[in-house]
Amino acid sequence: MGNTNAVTAAPSGVPPEATQPSIPPGSSTMNSKISISIFSSKKDADLVVASGRVVTSMTGNPDYPSPKPSLDKVEAARDAYVAAVDALDRGKLSIARRDKAREPMVQLLRELALYVQQASGGDREKLLGSGYPVQKTRQPAGVPNPPQNLRLRPAKISGQMLARCDRLAAAKSYQWRYASAAAPTTWIQVDPTTTASSTFENLVPGTIYTVQVRAVSSKGVSDWSDVATLMAA
Repeated sequence: MGNTNAVTAAPSGVPPEATQPSIPPGSSTMNSKISISIFSSKKDADLVVASGRVVTSMTGNPDYPSPKPSLDKVEAARDAYVAAVDALDRGKLSIARRDKAREPMVQLLRELALYVQQASGGDREKLLGSGYPVQKTRQPAGVPNPPQNLRLRPAKISGQMLARCDRLAAAKSYQWRYASAAAPTTWIQVDPTTTASSTFENLVPGTIYTVQVRAVSSKGVSDWSDVATLMAA
């Protein structure tokens, strides 16, 4: 699992082979909707990664020329939240400061999601290009569903991380990818596995990573799973 191939993703954060083709008006992918459930997460690591992906993907994005609220405002709120997370300890005061900083950031991201949804016209590619997650679409008959219950844990060796998901009976192999919070739209893919597990190597200790997996069967390739996040040890 040591051989990795860096893939600089399109603005959508989807590797080239997974990028959806152009879809004509009237297609079901022209009625896609943003999923904002991630912003209800109580995990700081999830919010740091998800908010960073949105800010990075929206910056200079021609599909969204006039973001409302402005990206400067969103980024300032995110910076305040990240600073509060970095200063977090077990004290009630630091937790209160974290919570106080999180609320305005989440509110701004929800408002920005409304702008993105309207400006995209429901086009799935454009929505993915915003950095926001998109509600899952129904899979074609026979194509496997995305793997479920993706979980991560540190390996015994520093700089390594173990990933595992529930096994799918129809899956012939599993494809894995990860990205750091510092570069949320640049995915690194590791060698596919025939088992529902993988090991990521050469990670930077103290860096938060986000991971996804998808299943490959004789009928096709599933959508990517929900993300899981963990700080490398």
